[in-house]
Parts: sequence; C-alpha cells; structure tokens
Amino acid sequence: HILRQLAYEKMDQGLLDRPKNGFSAPISFWLRHGFKDWAFDTLSSSEKKLPNVFDYEKIRKIYAMHLYGKDFGAVLWPYFITMNWLISQSRIEFGE
Repeated sequence: HILRQLAYEKMDQGLLDRPKNGFSAPISFWLRHGFKDWAFDTLSSSEKKLPNVFDYEKIRKIYAMHLYGKDFGAVLWPYFITMNWLISQSRIEFGE
C-alpha cells in the first residue's frame, strides 16, 4: 500500500490504475532465431522415431514459409511441443 502511494506521487495515475495486461511469448521470433536449430532437430527426431504421426512434409513447408517471413509461429509451436513430448514419452516407454 505504501509503495502504491509513493508511485502515485511519481507516476501517472492512469498508468497505475489500468487493468493488468499480459504479454505473449515471442514464439515466431524464437522459431526464426534462437530455437531454429531446436525446431529442425525436433522435426528430424520426430520423423525418425514417430513415423506416420504427423504430415512432416507439410510441416516442413509451413516452417519454410515461416522462416521466409510469413507468420506461422502460432501454428507450428503446438506441433513442435507435441513432437518433443511424444519423443520424451517414447524414450521412457522403450528405454532409450
């Protein structure tokens, strides 16, 4: 309560009274930059260990379009996360 009162003295009250606002993770940026190798590795591992689970050719094409500027981060991210999870589960089940 004391910090809020001090903040009111130093900051715009409208800024302090507005509702909380979250932020989204920069998934599209990650898939183009920092997680690019991870995405390729995940796709490759998934295709080898989990054949016929996903349409890998289609995912590759969508990822290529994403890398060249179209924003498919929200489409691709669930696939990569699911692939990673399935690979981790296959290691547990099959003792890899």
